[in-house]
Amino acid sequence: MLRRSILGVLTIAAGLGAALAVKYLTDNENEREEDKDLFDGDEEVHFIQINDDSRSLDDSEDFTAEIPPFSNEELKEEVEEETAVSDDVKEICAVYPYLEESFVDDLLQKNDTFEEEYPEDTLITISHAMKFADDESGDIFLKIADEAGYVCTKVGLTITATKKLFTQSGAIISDILNVSNQTKALGGDYLEYTIEK
Repeated sequence: MLRRSILGVLTIAAGLGAALAVKYLTDNENEREEDKDLFDGDEEVHFIQINDDSRSLDDSEDFTAEIPPFSNEELKEEVEEETAVSDDVKEICAVYPYLEESFVDDLLQKNDTFEEEYPEDTLITISHAMKFADDESGDIFLKIADEAGYVCTKVGLTITATKKLFTQSGAIISDILNVSNQTKALGGDYLEYTIEK
């Protein structure tokens, strides 16, 4: 039964294909005949005069369009922005594939500030806020964050994950990268982070 219905569908499709092919060939032949009528077999170039009632052909005006010179500067700037991504950003994005390069780059720019404000062995509380599209994704994140030692609160589809840690070089950035990447991997939006001593 299934084989018959498949053969029936294939037969109908073949018939439609043949009908379309015949129509295409007929249309092409009609176009060629119309082209023959236009030129009547001669190879001369025929000009068609178009008259405009508002002015005569003798009142010709010179029209010049001002075309700005071609400038490739904007294109160069775009290419420079694309190539301006540092190797560090590319390496981090390879480890955290769900994060955008601009987010990683902005975060790396803050590393010196983090290390200055929170010297090594400073106890901090870091909180992350994120929002998910549905409860299922949020619940998966809650389970993962709980196993990683975060204390989470959930209000609607927004989750706050909080953790205390002693700072080391790069610890704050690493924590933000881990949580934001996990959020993006589950289809959520990473909203912000806050740090308190």
